[in-house]
Amino acid sequence: MTVAWVMIRPFRTYATLAAESPDAEDAPTVVGGVLRLLFVLAATIAFTATGRLAPFELGSAMISFAYVPLVEVLAVAAVLRVFARGPNGMPFTRAYALYLVGLGPWLLFFVFASALCLFTPNPSRAFPVLGIALVVADVWGIVLTCAWLKRGLGLGALRTAGAMLLFYVVVHALVLGYYLASGQLRPILPL
Repeated sequence: MTVAWVMIRPFRTYATLAAESPDAEDAPTVVGGVLRLLFVLAATIAFTATGRLAPFELGSAMISFAYVPLVEVLAVAAVLRVFARGPNGMPFTRAYALYLVGLGPWLLFFVFASALCLFTPNPSRAFPVLGIALVVADVWGIVLTCAWLKRGLGLGALRTAGAMLLFYVVVHALVLGYYLASGQLRPILPL
């Protein structure tokens, strides 16, 4: 339920989560957030590839997309190292757990993409709708990242702007680096 509240009222909910004890019964956890992310990614792959939630596709997709939380771990660590240092700084696991709560727009996007592929007679004709949903998820995700940095980590406006820039540079550099290193971008690059 916390994921829904963060999507509806991000700044207020992140302030509340940051003020709560990390030992609270419903406090966000890294394991819960990572499993939620990997399950939704894997379910999207399983549904769009086979039309059903096949256990083998689910498990193999969860393993093959395990780099996504690792990329986020490195980006969160960079942000904490550069912008959230100090004696009152939040522990890494708590900061990362709070970040994972803000992935709701992307989780909804993947569920929507799966549903679009499964339930429309000609999914290729629905791609413009998917493009609009992608933009909405991206903008919404940026707002939630800003709320996480500003209210969740308690950064000021200037530090929030710098932290957002660093976060997205690290994420995009690592993801593009991964796809370049694995040779998946070479066929479309004019090299």
